Amino acid sequence: MDSGIHDTFLKLCPPGKYYKEATLTMDQVSSLPALRVNPFRDRICRVFAHNGVFSFEDVLGMASVFSEQACPSLKIEYAFRIYDFNENGFIDEEDLQEIILRLLNSDDMSEDLLTDLTSHDHDSLPGSPEHCDRATHSQLPSHQHCSHYRQGAPTAS
Repeated sequence: MDSGIHDTFLKLCPPGKYYKEATLTMDQVSSLPALRVNPFRDRICRVFAHNGVFSFEDVLGMASVFSEQACPSLKIEYAFRIYDFNENGFIDEEDLQEIILRLLNSDDMSEDLLTDLTSHDHDSLPGSPEHCDRATHSQLPSHQHCSHYRQGAPTAS
């Protein structure tokens, strides 16, 4: 167990709560230095929290997915969930527009420019997690060892 993550979790826990019984709010987790300036912190919290709160296991799982040691397919799986703002199972034009606005820290980009940046041939840029997985499977080493964090992971329908 990473003692830095454990110590940080304990600092945010209500006094007198054992870490396995305590939960943190999404606001508490999004205030962590690693997330505080991330333009996607609300989506990251939404994807990793359960019922709007974080257990220690949720925080540890989030750290695991974002660690350098996490396998690429797991990172892709969670990145997809974070960037699928409308949660329709695809990274579509609406999602791309939201990504660009957040990355540019702007709400006032012209609609025409935003549409030009995000319009694409839907056959040439599929946005489903299955496509991402198929596209990377042939380029990545075996993913079988990547099941170290699967709690709350999306499942194939």
